Amino acid sequence: MAVISAIGFPSKGIDFTQITDTSADFPSVANSTYFYNLADKIVRYKNSTGTILEIFSTSGGSGLQGIQVPFNNRQGQTSFGFNAAINASNVGNVGISASGLYLNPFTSNQTLNNCSLTIGVVTLGAGVLGRIIIYSNVDSFPTTKLYESTDIDCSTTGDKEVLANFTFTAGTTYWLGFYTNGTTTVRGISTTALLPLFLSNTGGSPIVSWGRVGTTLGTAPTTFNYNTYSQSSVVNIYIKPS
Repeated sequence: MAVISAIGFPSKGIDFTQITDTSADFPSVANSTYFYNLADKIVRYKNSTGTILEIFSTSGGSGLQGIQVPFNNRQGQTSFGFNAAINASNVGNVGISASGLYLNPFTSNQTLNNCSLTIGVVTLGAGVLGRIIIYSNVDSFPTTKLYESTDIDCSTTGDKEVLANFTFTAGTTYWLGFYTNGTTTVRGISTTALLPLFLSNTGGSPIVSWGRVGTTLGTAPTTFNYNTYSQSSVVNIYIKPS
């Protein structure tokens, strides 16, 4: 990943001066700069205070840019954070099977800078390791892998935090997931607290995540290709900005 100098293309509408590979490079972009992001092919502006604005925003976003995190009321509380829920449902538990990678969408209304990511292990799995993963979004589907954590030890219970140093840009959709090499139970977000991806004409709960069964730990593809979907709860990935 890198930030490189560039002369903007007239076809993109703005003479941007830098190019980023993914959103992980956004913190390295200089303030007061237009730049083009290769992952989602969008031009953005980083203003004089370091806030990243979407191309159609004129003052930092006067309207709603994302469904999650409509308020960023941390007020100096460094222990506060966010997740992919869209309502105030309690966090529950979800069972994880080996090699099942499921992704659900997260579109923050606020830019969240330099984030750490946490999952909570409820029932330990002897020798079980897991990884948190983030994909980009194209045409409402997870596409390019933007981030994959190092191995997370799930053989003990409790919170497992990775210092991802990842920035979630307001109005940009990301796909969050967690997968393992064994069976364990972690904190989860219930279906009723999530965005529906689509509904089945046979009834039942809405589909809330795209999945890949048979994804061995460490082999998550650079470009995501799903082979299933799920109506079940998803892993609660707790997002804490710096």
